[in-house]
Amino acid sequence: MSTFWGIIKDSVVGLIIGVAASYAYQRFVDAYKSRQLSNQFGRQQGKYDEYRREPGSKLIKTGGTIALVYRGQTKFTSEGTNLQGKREWHGQLFMREEAGVIGAGFYSYHDKDDTGIHRVIYNPELDQFDVSGENTSHPEGKKDFKMVWKRSS
Repeated sequence: MSTFWGIIKDSVVGLIIGVAASYAYQRFVDAYKSRQLSNQFGRQQGKYDEYRREPGSKLIKTGGTIALVYRGQTKFTSEGTNLQGKREWHGQLFMREEAGVIGAGFYSYHDKDDTGIHRVIYNPELDQFDVSGENTSHPEGKKDFKMVWKRSS
């Protein structure tokens, strides 16, 4: 009978050690991946000057700024302020891990019913985002827009 209980005890101890090792390994993998993503995307955090892209690729500075705050993994919060420094809209942006430079997100204005989506491509050589957006809340409003967010000096 003592051999039976010895096998049971060894099995339970082995199971507990296996679960603990598996948990520790998963935590290590998660921390490693989080560090890798932070190295990849964290540098994109910052303030950007906002430009409207007109036909012929002409850029017109709006005077507004965009603040991107890295929130971990592939997520950013975004906030747009106008020329007077008034906070106009906020949103979130999610970059695609496998592409590294492509992302999509949404925005919502603070003082009006005006929401939409935007898609971005980050150009690391120019340190800017090319932005293509679509207003989804007002069918009679301006539907599509093109912007550039250039890193502030």
